[in-house]
Amino acid sequence: NDSAVDERANNLVRQARLAAAVFTQYSQEQVDKIVKAMTIAAIENAALLAYMAHEETRMGVTEDKILKNYVASEFFYNQIKHKKTVGVINELPESNMVEIAEPMGVILALAPVTNPTSTVIFKSIACAKTRNSVIFSPHLMAANSSNMAAKIVYEAALAAGAPKGFITWVEKSSRLRKETERMMVHPEVDLIFATGGTQMVKAAYSSGKPALGVGSGNTPVYVHKSAKVASTAMDIIISKTFDNGTECPSEQSLVIDREVAEPLLAEFKRLGCHICTEDEVEKVSAAVIDPRTGGMNYRLVGQPAAKVAEEAGIDVAPDTKIILCPMEGDIRHHKLAVEKLMPVLGYVLVDSVDQGINRALDINYAGGTGHTAGVFSEDDAVAERFAEAINAGRILVNSPTSIGGLGGVYNNLNTTLSFGCGTGGGNITSDNVGIKNLMNYKRVPRRKNFTYSFQTTKNIYVNPGSINHLKSLEMKSAFVLTTPSAEKRGHLGLVLDRVPADCKVNVYSDIGAEPDFEAITKAVDAIKSHNADTIIALGGGSVLDAAKIIRLLYDHPESDLKELSLNFFDFQDRMIEFPKEVKTKVVAIPT
Repeated sequence: NDSAVDERANNLVRQARLAAAVFTQYSQEQVDKIVKAMTIAAIENAALLAYMAHEETRMGVTEDKILKNYVASEFFYNQIKHKKTVGVINELPESNMVEIAEPMGVILALAPVTNPTSTVIFKSIACAKTRNSVIFSPHLMAANSSNMAAKIVYEAALAAGAPKGFITWVEKSSRLRKETERMMVHPEVDLIFATGGTQMVKAAYSSGKPALGVGSGNTPVYVHKSAKVASTAMDIIISKTFDNGTECPSEQSLVIDREVAEPLLAEFKRLGCHICTEDEVEKVSAAVIDPRTGGMNYRLVGQPAAKVAEEAGIDVAPDTKIILCPMEGDIRHHKLAVEKLMPVLGYVLVDSVDQGINRALDINYAGGTGHTAGVFSEDDAVAERFAEAINAGRILVNSPTSIGGLGGVYNNLNTTLSFGCGTGGGNITSDNVGIKNLMNYKRVPRRKNFTYSFQTTKNIYVNPGSINHLKSLEMKSAFVLTTPSAEKRGHLGLVLDRVPADCKVNVYSDIGAEPDFEAITKAVDAIKSHNADTIIALGGGSVLDAAKIIRLLYDHPESDLKELSLNFFDFQDRMIEFPKEVKTKVVAIPT
């Protein structure tokens, strides 16, 4: 009844909340000791948990599930073991600021039927590393194996000093779904970490809680004519048969350049794949696609190719690896251009890179936007064009997309069992979700005065006699900007007496006390007529300031005065970068 559901949900959250409060006080050394113990326990029980998952779900391949358990434990641990997740985790000395890690608190983690043990191992270790408590809600069809995985790593964590109750789980029962729904809206749950089917992820996002979710996969893979046929076929077979295709980033539809199609399909056939006739494609489509939803038939998820063929009523060899189906017509609306978590692979032929990218986009937008894509090409420019065009969080080049998408095996992606799909897939991130997504970041900026710069002439001469240095300057045509009063007081004569004898000098004394733009343009025109190489500004502030703008407009008439005259609140923004090319010297002589 509802009261029993509420009581159980409240008990789980209460345990998790108390543990989370204790966990915030742990040091990095304590956390790392716990994470290592959990990893060792997961490695030691990888085979047992894989066997349990296969026996309970009847999906996938036990040996491949063992490997996924290793990826979720050993591979993931080796990526995060030296990462700081306690206290100051990042120092920014130039900004006089540090970043401090803050746990999120209580996380409700949903586990899928396709990866029931590896996902639990991965999320448990990630939550421990970030000092979060986690409550697991398993898929009903995989609850026993999921909960066993949680129990194994939890007991190892307790022995290493972890707080009691930081990992808990919903027991398998008819109340499992209702208890999960209660916790999704529980005020003490801080984050929902959802991995699994579309409806479950949608429920997490609809809860009103912050949520890390995933999107549907529908990986298009473009095989360019430059691809190496033998290794491409092998990589795709390795990937699509891995755990019988249950990995979301596994290949779903191939886009093959016609020039390489014949040898590639021949290689697939040689390696044990079945290539369907047009009639067989219809039968396979009817078997693997649910006519009510247009999505895959969940009864065939993770089943071997021979089982799929039997359901479809077509004859294939018992050890067939993949069923390949040519797709004709409007690809975006083709029945098979959707996610198929089984060894069934559609393909379409194209005649150019542009057409190949467009067909991949058709598949991309038929479902699976933001998730994963792949390209096989020895031409880097083609791979780059493909990557720019496709909306996917992971774009694998010349490697299997299923194992490659997991990260840490064929590349340096973060190891994950949770694939963010960005806004294309309705998610907040396109990351291979990991520890950085399970921490709040506290930024601590200390007071910092900005550094201001002021650039002036190379040499400044002061005190009596300093004007004599005019004699040492190289100048052939000088233009003196001054005022009538400077001439009357004899200051102009002092300057002219010290200009090199072979220098032609012109004097412009029409600079008033408050020079306007008209006066500036007149001076610029006068200088242009004399082709001056040196401007001498003689006078007070008005003359000196006018000389600066006159010199700028003389050397760089393309300068925009409207931009230079903008009013800025922050006077740093008044600093305009002066053009690097210098044609004219300016000598400022204040009176």
